[in-house]
Amino acid sequence: MLCNALRVAVSGIVLLASLSSLHAQVDLSPAEVREISEEAFIYGLPLVMNYGVMYDSFVDTQSSQYRCPFNTLHNTARVFTPKDTAVVTPNSDTP
Repeated sequence: MLCNALRVAVSGIVLLASLSSLHAQVDLSPAEVREISEEAFIYGLPLVMNYGVMYDSFVDTQSSQYRCPFNTLHNTARVFTPKDTAVVTPNSDTP
């Protein structure tokens, strides 16, 4: 997940850099740039995090969260533990 956080940070830096070049062309106030950046982050973060979960679960065979390749049915016949960190799961071992 650290790699995903790094991707999000890099995406944010690229976005801010592009907005600063846009600022030179359009003359946006700092408050407008901040608002646009915040909206882009709120929109983009779930997309990036979803890709990270998908990559860990179905693409990266070396990941501890790997389940199966795409278009394959998979059944986990065990109780999830705190070691399963790819997706937030309910506490399934409490009656």
